[in-house]
Amino acid sequence: MRQFAALLLATALTGAVAIPYTAAQEPKRGGIITVATVGEPTTLDPMQTTADLVGGIMQHVFETLYTFGDGLTIVPLLAETDAVVGEGGLSLTIKLRQGVRFHDGSVMTANDVLASLTRWRQVADRGKTGLGLHHHRNRA
Repeated sequence: MRQFAALLLATALTGAVAIPYTAAQEPKRGGIITVATVGEPTTLDPMQTTADLVGGIMQHVFETLYTFGDGLTIVPLLAETDAVVGEGGLSLTIKLRQGVRFHDGSVMTANDVLASLTRWRQVADRGKTGLGLHHHRNRA
């Protein structure tokens, strides 16, 4: 189970640029942030590359179902709990945190997560091969 959750994570955990913020402050919209990186990313879509550079930048934009905790243990982030494996390993249930909002104020739903995981399986090299998932329909 831990291996599955690890595959859902952004794989690059690099240093972060910390910007102090308290709940009392009104966020400043727009502007420019300057960040030093080890190179120029070829894309900012973490599903299209396994480059640590892209993962390190985009981990500040996207959140994952699970993340790393103390001692590199895997802990829920957008998920509420660990996943539950069922039906002989052919199904996986992940309870989601409630009230998580996107930048536009809309609430995250299971359909949003499903769309993201579906895209990951179709686009990302790790999604295509990492889990070894196969369709089990119509098998005798």
